[in-house]
Amino acid sequence: MRYWRETLGETGVQGAMLKLASDAAFHHWYAFDDGVIERPELILKMKPIREEIERRLARIRDGGEKDFTKKARGTAGDILRLKHALWVCVDHEGAVPTNNQAERSIRKAVLWRKGSFGANSDAGCRFVERFLTVTGTARRRGITILEWLTAALQAELDGKPLQSLI
Repeated sequence: MRYWRETLGETGVQGAMLKLASDAAFHHWYAFDDGVIERPELILKMKPIREEIERRLARIRDGGEKDFTKKARGTAGDILRLKHALWVCVDHEGAVPTNNQAERSIRKAVLWRKGSFGANSDAGCRFVERFLTVTGTARRRGITILEWLTAALQAELDGKPLQSLI
């Protein structure tokens, strides 16, 4: 939507209005997340914002070339086809409106790949994906990875079952 806001004409106007609506939606979400309001109130407060966003997106999608850029019309159509996904955090317990947690969970893997130029074989790729999965799971569960790996190797040597990370 930043592109829309920085575009002249009606695309820029609608982009700016969508940004304001988005800011209002996040304001209510954070109030809910902080325990200031309950889910029924969140749903109630989001209803007019939801309607406004969907109405503005439809206006962009259905507008003519003289009013909206081709890129804006196409993006608005794509968003509207998946509009149910925009509001999952409002309608379903446990869902959040951003992918920040998912991005944080893969950050170390991305930085490793960037710094090491990745793996050069299928076996290397499999090792890396498995090792990064194990280390990520251990980190989230508060398990010291070196201690777990040492115990895993010892269990293998002793013919004993491996301690689960789950």
